[in-house]
Amino acid sequence: MADPKIAALEAVGVDVTEGLQYCRNNEKIFLKIIQKYAEDAEGKIAEIKGYYENKDYENYEIQVHGLKSSSKTMGVMDVSELAKEQEFAAKEGNIAKIDEGHGKLFELYSERAQKILAALSGEAPAASDASAGDVPGKEELAEKLK
Repeated sequence: MADPKIAALEAVGVDVTEGLQYCRNNEKIFLKIIQKYAEDAEGKIAEIKGYYENKDYENYEIQVHGLKSSSKTMGVMDVSELAKEQEFAAKEGNIAKIDEGHGKLFELYSERAQKILAALSGEAPAASDASAGDVPGKEELAEKLK
């Protein structure tokens, strides 16, 4: 029988089927790794933001590439797609596109991480109630990221 946390993750927008395939369909491993992914979000955002602020676009590209891959592996497809856009912008030297998209990436990653942690702790809203505005601690984390 499926762990109820799997349904909770689906309710907050995680593509669990995608994530499980990278974990050999082992729910226990998937749940452990996605929790680590979400717990590490604040530090990862700070690291990537530091490269952005220092205009170190080479390391920025490397880090958003990693975020793209880890997000896809966990089934967090919208973060993966935004990270991919930022990776290619950095690769192309398109600073305007980086400037335009980096804030959206950080915000979305933060929101998804909070929703994942809430889902894993049993605090996630029902699928019909899930919206970006309902993320616990969103304002506090957003303030830290400024």
